[in-house]
Amino acid sequence: MQGHYGTRWLNMWRIGQALPDGQDAGVVNAKLHWAEKLGGFNSSEGGAAIKQVLNSLPNDPPSLPVFHNLVRAAYQPAKGAQLEHKASPEELEEQRQRIEEMVRASRAERKESVFTVWYEKILNNPKKYPSVSLQFAREAFKNHNGKEWAA
Repeated sequence: MQGHYGTRWLNMWRIGQALPDGQDAGVVNAKLHWAEKLGGFNSSEGGAAIKQVLNSLPNDPPSLPVFHNLVRAAYQPAKGAQLEHKASPEELEEQRQRIEEMVRASRAERKESVFTVWYEKILNNPKKYPSVSLQFAREAFKNHNGKEWAA
């Protein structure tokens, strides 16, 4: 950036306080802050986006948020592998049925699990618990059993 904008960019960050190594504390802080904020673009696609922005910089030195938005606009994530196989309607229906069976089996296991004990304890002793606990217990019972709690 300094190579492109010269002192206009440096003057945006300079505070006039020299560090022991002679560098301006504001410029060093700006470099660290920019590196941290732009670190999310560290993939090859992110590097390409930063390079693209650096090759087409605006006339005036951008602030970090402006530069970040320019990079984000130029960022082109890699395209994932494309599946070659298109499932037939029959295959889709078979998979849907398999999923429904797994959900039914999972619900059956949960009904028998220790997980149900917490809401049964509350529902069987409603006067011992606050109303919000009772409400959550009723909702949990309904979600696991598909019906309302009958006291």
